[in-house]
Order: sequence, then C-alpha cells, then structure tokens
Amino acid sequence: MNEKLFEIIRTTVNGIESELKRSDNTGIYFSPELHVAFCIGRDVSKNRKQIFGENEVQWLRETNIGNGGPSDILFKDGDRYIVIELKLRGTYDSYKADIEKLKRLDAKHQRFFCVLLDSFSEQNDERLIKLENEYINQITRIGHASFPTWNNWYQRQIYCNLNLYEVV
Repeated sequence: MNEKLFEIIRTTVNGIESELKRSDNTGIYFSPELHVAFCIGRDVSKNRKQIFGENEVQWLRETNIGNGGPSDILFKDGDRYIVIELKLRGTYDSYKADIEKLKRLDAKHQRFFCVLLDSFSEQNDERLIKLENEYINQITRIGHASFPTWNNWYQRQIYCNLNLYEVV
C-alpha cells in the first residue's frame, strides 16, 4: 500500500509541475499548498482500490480529529484514519511540528508526512537529514523523488524533493 500511495502522490505532483510549466512557465511552488493537498486527495481517492483494496474508504479533507488542528488529507476506513500531513517548502521546525502532530494520533491510524522540499540539490538537504536523524525510530521514508523546478524566490536552479514518510 505505501509504495502505491507514494507513486500516486509522485504522479500527482509531477502533473501539477507539468501543467504549471506549460501554462505559466512556473512550477510546483507557484501552487498553494491547499491546491496540492486537494489534488493529492482527489487522485488517491480515484485510485483507492489500488491503494486500500476493497475497503469502503471515505476521503475527507481539512478535518480535525483531535490532534492539534485540522489535518490536510484524510481517508476514513471504518474506525481508523489514514492521515497525510503535507508541507510545501517549509522550515525544519514546521516539519517537526507536523511529525509531532501525527504522533499525537492513536497508533491504530496510519500516519504519513509528505514534504515537497525546495533545495539546491536533487538530494535532501539538512532540514530533512536532521529530521530523519532526530526521529530515526519514529519515521520511515517510503519514497524520494526529485525534479528540477522554478521558484521566483531564488536566482539559481532549485529542485523539488518529494518525500513521503510513515510515522510508526
């Protein structure tokens, strides 16, 4: 399930990147985080049987399930949730806050942290390396993908490093 979830997210993010590059010569970072979250939720929902099997899974968005505010993307499967917190760019502290928010959920829920890191390299930078080291026994990286993109904040080439983690 986890690898299929990552592939759907990667395909969605690449589609947004391509669309923005064609239409406005921009990239994924031109899109608001809420739009990216909606597109991911929509595409996961469309492919729910491939990801979740035959379970009757309901897509929810921006729903508060009692862990410190609304979560970006949720799927309800009976009495448990599959929760995805999304960060588009961000700081180490904002990434850590999302991990802590996910940790407050009961372990019966599946908890994911998805980040689209802006970096000058195709590799994760110190923000995610520090996060992975600090939460070494609490998060598992499911997938990493990288692609060159554009952002008007920088004057040189940047990359979007897409990472999906499961909070265990």
